[in-house]
Amino acid sequence: MLKLPFCGRGLSCWPSNDTLTMQRTRVQDQEESLEREKHIKYRGSARIRLEHLDFSTGEPEVLDKSNVKKLVSIFEGEGCFQQDSRHHVPAMIDREHLDLAIHSAGISPDLLLGNAQTEWPELRFPSGFRLECLHGRHRVQAGREMVPPQLWWTVNLYLAGMMG
Repeated sequence: MLKLPFCGRGLSCWPSNDTLTMQRTRVQDQEESLEREKHIKYRGSARIRLEHLDFSTGEPEVLDKSNVKKLVSIFEGEGCFQQDSRHHVPAMIDREHLDLAIHSAGISPDLLLGNAQTEWPELRFPSGFRLECLHGRHRVQAGREMVPPQLWWTVNLYLAGMMG
């Protein structure tokens, strides 16, 4: 026989089905909202030099060296597959810096959205410029430690800032 936790006064501590349904609906609404925002803010993908990728927010500060070592071994044996969208690194960028990089590269913003291309365009930024990456720290560090080291990674670019 299943015993429910007792919260006193003869009440069960388990939430009602209505409460669970409301919580699931709220979570689904939040997920859908995030997906909409992600779609609206996505500006495309580009090859970005590793020196511009910053992982100081959104990821643990401590780098798991055993994970990096494992990735280096995989990358050196099989390749990095940087062009594969599953290996792209998501990053936030403000519109001004993105527009300047696109203009400097002499390309159309639509080129960053291309799906059929075999190689993403490269965007260059001034020395010291940093892109706020949301995750991918270990794979990028592994790229840096390869022999020869990787110089760039494919980055999915999202406009920074809150939705209005």
